[in-house]
Formats: sequence, structure tokens, C-alpha cells
Amino acid sequence: MNILEFIAAVVGSVAWPTSLVVVSLLFHKQIVDVVSGLRRFRYRELEMEFERDMDELKEKAKEAGIRFSYNDSISEEIENVIEDAMSDLRDIAMSSPEAAIGVSWSFFEKEIGRVSEDLGISIRENRPNSALEYAMALRDAGYLNDHTVEVVKESQKLRNDAVHTRLVEFEPDFAIDYINVVRGLIRTLHAISRTE
Repeated sequence: MNILEFIAAVVGSVAWPTSLVVVSLLFHKQIVDVVSGLRRFRYRELEMEFERDMDELKEKAKEAGIRFSYNDSISEEIENVIEDAMSDLRDIAMSSPEAAIGVSWSFFEKEIGRVSEDLGISIRENRPNSALEYAMALRDAGYLNDHTVEVVKESQKLRNDAVHTRLVEFEPDFAIDYINVVRGLIRTLHAISRTE
């Protein structure tokens, strides 16, 4: 091995780790933003666990006055519909947590749109509105508080992580916690619509 071959071998063995370090330094903030929302990351033999602070989201929900148990401010019929849907989603969460998270969010999006329209709140007529847009409009109209809008925003972010991030594996317990937060949000919406 001559000196040129030696240099080429050293450069070749150092190039990949050096590139990884440079990319990590350049995109540190973006990596932290993505990783902080993950519960588990798995790629081939590499597996790293990241605990999303679901307790923080649940605490925000409690601060917002979102109730996780039976809510007597909504009709029994609506309560039964919510419970039936959420029970089915808890079953789905055992085999496909990501699907359960996505479906529960879709259920919430449908409900917040319907409740907003029932209250005469419309944002745009030429395209569908997001759940967060509806939540902000409901807040502006005095129906929701800032804490509830923050819970909607965080829930939407978690849903996006679950549905669009293929390298993430969510645990069933995480999905069930998420479903419970969404169930509380839906109960909050129905309590609003019942008082009007």
C-alpha cells in the first residue's frame, strides 16, 4: 500500500461519519423538532426510543377544562356515539396505533366542522377548513379558550407525526392516550353545541 492508497482508505473510512456530523450540526434544530415528537424511531438495526410527553398534552387538556370521563353537559345519545366510536378505536390501537390515531383525528375534524357550522361559524367557503382553523374561529367567537386551541394544535401535530412519519412506531398505549384526549375534545365540542 503506497501513501496515496493509504490516504484514500483513511478518507473513505472517515467520510460517512464526518458527513453525518456535519448534517447533524447544520440541521440540529430541525432534527430536534422532529425527534422530540417521536416515541420510537426504528431503522434497520437502529432503534431509539423517544418519549413524547403525553402527560404534558393531557395536562394541557385538563387546564383547558377538557373532561376525559362522562360529561353530563352533553346528551346521553351523543355520549354513547362518542363512546362506541372511541371503543372501536381503542381496539384498532392494539394492532395499528398509527391508524387509530389517524382515524380518531378524522372523527374530530368531522365533529369540529359540524359543530362550527351548526353555530354559524364559517371561515372559507371555497375550500375545506382545518380543525385548527375551526378551533381558532370558535375561540374568537368565545366558545373555546386558548388552552383548548393549544390542545387541538398539539393533537394535530401528533396526528401528523403518526400518519406521515414512516420511521416511527407508536405503541398502543400512546394511541389510547391520544384517543382519550381526542374524545375529551369531542365532548367539549358537544357541550358547546348543547348550550347554544
